Amino acid sequence: MRTTILSIVTGLGFAFAATFAVAQDDQGLSKVQIDRAVQSFDSGAQVCANADAVYRLDCFQQVFSRTARVFGRASAYWEADVALTRVSRNLFSFVRANTHEALGRQKMNGSRVKPITEASVPEATALYRTNVDRAAADLVSGSKYEADFFRPISDVILKYSDALN
Repeated sequence: MRTTILSIVTGLGFAFAATFAVAQDDQGLSKVQIDRAVQSFDSGAQVCANADAVYRLDCFQQVFSRTARVFGRASAYWEADVALTRVSRNLFSFVRANTHEALGRQKMNGSRVKPITEASVPEATALYRTNVDRAAADLVSGSKYEADFFRPISDVILKYSDALN
């Protein structure tokens, strides 16, 4: 009887350990979801990079916002969502404070983007670069597993870090 109980408990222990090991490797992150976010950012950023300088900042703000929404507020992607949303909010605040009222909005990436004043473009460029660098660092600063998973997003946003120049 004791041998039977011991073997059952041991078997359950091994099953639990195997399940725990799998859970440690699979933290709810999906390569498909990451690839979708990378593709979303890259396709939108290509359009923004070719826009007139005064429209680029708001265009990128919307691309960052749209890419953050790809994750649908799933808790496994919290770090990526926060990093991308922080950039979007900082750029939004700058655009709102420096909107060029005389120029109209232009449609890009399915949205209407606002222009900033030409005088604020150098400051916008510095702000954009600082925010992109911080987001890229934040994306790869978690656990090794998260850093490896979020590295493609970090790489694609760094690809466009000089896009406002």
